[in-house]
Amino acid sequence: MTLFIISRHLATIDFLVEVLGKWEDNVVILEHLDDVNRIPMMAKVAGNLPIHMIADLVNKRRCTFYYVSIDVPKELRGKELDIEDLKKYAKIFEIKHISMRQVF
Repeated sequence: MTLFIISRHLATIDFLVEVLGKWEDNVVILEHLDDVNRIPMMAKVAGNLPIHMIADLVNKRRCTFYYVSIDVPKELRGKELDIEDLKKYAKIFEIKHISMRQVF
């Protein structure tokens, strides 16, 4: 199966390839995603996207999304992190369904 990584940050891409890519046959890297329909149905997708796009991927396109959350210490905020920083501070959450509604 193909893993789609959506990020423009090289360390994040390297981190995701190392952690998740080893289980996949192919890895496709996209710097930007402006239309969720570019991602095949039931694909595996990793990175950081706005929540409404993640919801469309998992709910409408039946994808599995791997969300990268980085608990950055105060002294590193605003700085470009490297892969070693990500190994220390990042967590990856698998999202298969999102229940939400727009209120504004």
